[in-house]
Amino acid sequence: MRFVKNRLPIKLGLLLVAFLFLFTLQAEPLKIKITSPKGSLRANPAKTAALVGVVRGGEIYEVLEKTGVWYKIVSEQTDGRKVTGYVHQSLLVELNAPTTTMAATTQEKAKPKPPAPVTEAKAVKKQTAPAKPAPAAKPTPLVKKNTPSGDKEEGKLFVRIAGGYASKSTSVNTNLPFTAYFEESSVASSYDVKGSGPTGELAVGYWFSKSLGAEVAFSYVSGSNDASFTAAVPHPLYFNKTRSFSWKKDLSYSEMELDLNLLYRMAINEKMNLVFTLGGAYFPSVSLENLSSLDWTDSYPYTEVTVTPSYDKQTGSGFGVNAGASIDYALGKKMFLTLGARYSTASVTVDSEFFDSTVGIDLKPGGIRGLVGIKFLF
Repeated sequence: MRFVKNRLPIKLGLLLVAFLFLFTLQAEPLKIKITSPKGSLRANPAKTAALVGVVRGGEIYEVLEKTGVWYKIVSEQTDGRKVTGYVHQSLLVELNAPTTTMAATTQEKAKPKPPAPVTEAKAVKKQTAPAKPAPAAKPTPLVKKNTPSGDKEEGKLFVRIAGGYASKSTSVNTNLPFTAYFEESSVASSYDVKGSGPTGELAVGYWFSKSLGAEVAFSYVSGSNDASFTAAVPHPLYFNKTRSFSWKKDLSYSEMELDLNLLYRMAINEKMNLVFTLGGAYFPSVSLENLSSLDWTDSYPYTEVTVTPSYDKQTGSGFGVNAGASIDYALGKKMFLTLGARYSTASVTVDSEFFDSTVGIDLKPGGIRGLVGIKFLF
């Protein structure tokens, strides 16, 4: 019992010390420290209240009263005045906040912040399902088109090879003079110079644009002429008593033609063009076979005579004009079938020499030609 009595005062003393410690803690005032470099001290706990002073960073104050987020303090100003006012909690930090205050502050810090409202400027991007890729377009098969329209031939060199038939006829009537038995006489001839027959053409040209071009064309034609001759041979014994001798002969004829043409092209459709030609014609060689000399034999009583003629080719040349039209049909990208007609004309004089005299024979070379050929582009 004595041991219990001895320990009772000790317990009472410990309880008294603990009570005094707790009382001291409860009695210690709340202190704050200004963290902002400079802050406002207001007359009332409101941001719109009158400004009564200024607090500066690092200053420590005892809090007289706390109203919400406002702390009431007494601050000594630089001019020595002591001003009572309120400081906002954004300008300070508590140094010895009570437990309850600390717990409340902790809870307040732990409280999650409400999500920031979504503004129109930061709208949440709506996640949509990825769009299905569009099916790949089927490649269009490459169709090789034969399109010989004008723009396809523009700026293209071409060569045309053609053949056909030429038709031309010129009537010729001549009297070739000669002297026999001291008497003048003549050989009369009559025939049609036929420049008719197969013909060939070779042309080289160039398209300067869709519609305009030029070409140089060379052609050749030959034919034969059924000529009739009648010779009046003087009598060896009597004057003005001639003896006649007649015969026929196929005389050859040929002509070369060189044309320089302007071309005008019109597209009919994708495969056909209509081409017009107009230009000059030059005939460098117009050749005509004709009578060149005459030999005869006769015997008494000199009523009949036998004639032996000789022939030679005479040539001439001349200028003229030509015009035509053709249709080009595409057989491929660089090959065309051409079908056309052309007319040319000129005046050429062929000098026919017979014995010691020269007779000029006027001819009209050219004529109408129908042509079929192939044109190649390069």
